[in-house]
Amino acid sequence: MTTLLSFRDNFIDALDELYQAETQLLRILPVLARNAHNPDLKSVLKNHLGQARTQAALLESILGELGEPIHEHVRDLPEIMRHSEAAESDREPTDPVVDDAGLIIAARNIEQHAIAAYGRARTYARLLGLDRANELLHTSLHEVAQASVQLSDLSRQFTRPGHNLAASA
Repeated sequence: MTTLLSFRDNFIDALDELYQAETQLLRILPVLARNAHNPDLKSVLKNHLGQARTQAALLESILGELGEPIHEHVRDLPEIMRHSEAAESDREPTDPVVDDAGLIIAARNIEQHAIAAYGRARTYARLLGLDRANELLHTSLHEVAQASVQLSDLSRQFTRPGHNLAASA
């Protein structure tokens, strides 16, 4: 494990982790959306796929401005992989409501990890006085938080009497 020696080193590491996470989401989200039964859940996941593409491009831009290379390797981020492995499998569905609940839980856990990671990167951007990077990261953080709220709203459908999450699936 490399020892990080400065705020800049920590910032670059945070950006690299975020880029790797967004790269993995670009692979995972289409499978999650395909496996979703509820049309609203499909829509949220497909919308987040577009955001992940934009966020990856913003991270490339920030790294480029700092003169840092984009690492082509994809390091598996255990938090993302742990919450998505079961949900992304192309298995036969059991119960649409149970399947969608699992997808929502996996997606919300991934979003919570992303919220923490974007917050970490923003902290380092502020400490380093990198205003443009801070603003770009703030925008991404807001988008991720919105996706988390949308998923939370969908999960509340489970607690409404007589409402079936998989309705119109």
